[in-house]
Formats: sequence, structure tokens, C-alpha cells
Amino acid sequence: MKPKSSSLEILHTAAAHKNLQVILLSFLTLLTITVTGTINYLNGYPPYDLLMALGGILYTFFAYLFFYRRGKTEVSTVLILLFYAFVFTPTIWLFFDGLTTHTTYIILLMSTVIILYTNGRTTAVILLLYGVSTVGYCVYDLFFSTLPRHQTLVELITFSIAAVLLIIIIYQVKKVDTRTSFHLNHLSVTDELTGTCNHRSITTTLTRFERTGESDYTIVIFDIDDFKHINDTLGHLTGDKVLQQVCECTRRELHPGDDILGRFGGDEFIIIMRHCSTESALIKAERIRKAISSENLNITVSMGVCARSAARSDISALAQADAALYRAKQQGKDRVAR
Repeated sequence: MKPKSSSLEILHTAAAHKNLQVILLSFLTLLTITVTGTINYLNGYPPYDLLMALGGILYTFFAYLFFYRRGKTEVSTVLILLFYAFVFTPTIWLFFDGLTTHTTYIILLMSTVIILYTNGRTTAVILLLYGVSTVGYCVYDLFFSTLPRHQTLVELITFSIAAVLLIIIIYQVKKVDTRTSFHLNHLSVTDELTGTCNHRSITTTLTRFERTGESDYTIVIFDIDDFKHINDTLGHLTGDKVLQQVCECTRRELHPGDDILGRFGGDEFIIIMRHCSTESALIKAERIRKAISSENLNITVSMGVCARSAARSDISALAQADAALYRAKQQGKDRVAR
């Protein structure tokens, strides 16, 4: 069975895909300029844009070959961003004395790949500087350019259309990034097998309770009796199904707004019952134990209960609940202890 990807692996893969998108978009834009530059050159115009585009292709290929292929994906992207922002765009603009269609291509590309790349502080600074320089190009073209007035207006209209397309692209990218962030956050706090909270999520919750002074909750720790025997005789796949069924059965007995179910490790689970006294937690734990026993799974569970108010800290409450679970085991298993 193919193992599921961890949140860290997904994060690294997403970052690598973003950097690859930067490279592909660069090639696409440069190829477009190369085609138009070739046409202009064949019609008697100077080959400035053609030479710049070919140089850009070589530069981008260098960044891909020597950095991206060697695992230094961020370096390759930063090199490309810097090249387009502070070399290619101003050079094209100066050579052609205005906001040409080629410059518009680059502005659209640069803004897009910056948004795709990251939302970090460094990128925000690059985007700000690039935006200021672009506004400067527009102001100069509108008031000081030697180009005919109608040509300047046509170029500004072209740029405005590109800006609208950019806004649409940014909106779509942000939606994808939001979904990706939500998915990654969900993976980072969820146990992959059972869909419950994982160890990290539980400890984070308890730490937050400790920091905010919340103590109106009870901890229940339980595990499956003789679970090792199930794995050894029926196999780990059957053991995984048993864990999932136990979680499903437990969820049906919990209050979604107050109770938090998590897998602490192996076949050990924890329930944080908020706004629940020890006596109420004991009744609820007993109900869960009976429900699991009656599920025709041929398994039983042992449970330990401790209220946070009865312990000095969240760690102490965990330790006492765990000790209660151990007593339940010693007393014959398939029971609740406090």
C-alpha cells in the first residue's frame, strides 16, 4: 500500500511546483518576445528585443540547470525575479522609449510569478519596488514620452488590460493557495489513519488551555486491550481497520462542540471533555466502553479518567489519567478507572 504523503512533503512539493511555474512562465514569455522580435527584425527593425529575449532564455536555462535541477529551487527563482525586475524590463523600456507591448508582457509575468512564488517579506519588497517603477514608466510615457500621443494611449490601454488579467490571475492563485494552506494545516493536526486529532494537535490544545488558564475539562485516556495480538494474528491492515472503527464508534458518543478526540500514538487515544466534571466524564467513558464492546469487533478497551482541576498542571492531569488507565489494566481490563 502506497504511504500517504506527510504535510512537510506536500509543502516541499508545492514549493518546488511554484518555482517550476516561474521557470515555465519565463520561458513562455521569452519565447513570445522572441517570435515578435524575429518578425520585427525580418521587417527591418533593430534586433534589440530579439537579442534580449535570447539572452533571457539562456539566463533562465542557466538558472534551471545549475540551481533548480540541483535542488536549489529558491535560488533559481530569485535569480529570475531579479533579472526580469531590474534588468530586462527597464532595458526594454529604455530601448523602445515607452511602455511597449513587450514591457507589458514582462510586467504581467513579473507580477504573476512574484505572487506565485511566495508571500514573504522579501517578495513584498520586490513587488513594491517593481510596482513603483512600473508606475514611473506609466507617468513618464503619459507626460514626457516622445512617442505620439495616440500610441502612448494605446500602450497604456494595453497595460490596463494586462493589469485586469493580472488581478484575475492573482485572485485565482490566492484561492488555490488558501485551499492548499487549509489542506496543509488540516494535515498537520490530523492523524492520517483515523482522521482524529494527532499527538501534536492534542498537546498544542492542552498548552493553549494551560496558557489561558482554562481548567474546566477532564482527560480520558484509553487503549484497545490486547491490540498487539490483533496485529500479530490478523495483520496490520486489520489492526488499522479496528482503530478506525473504534474512532467512529467513539465519535458517536461525543459532543462535537466540547469533546476533542485524538490519537496519542499506536492504539492509545485521548479525549478532552470540556465543561465536564469527573463524574460526568466517568459516565460518558463508561458509555463509550460499552458501545465499543457491543460493536461486534470482538475487542474491549480500558480507560483512565482525570479532571484537570484535580491536578497541578495539564502534564500532571495526563500522567494521572495514564496511571488510571494502567490501574484499569491491572484490575482485569475492559473497564474505566479514575
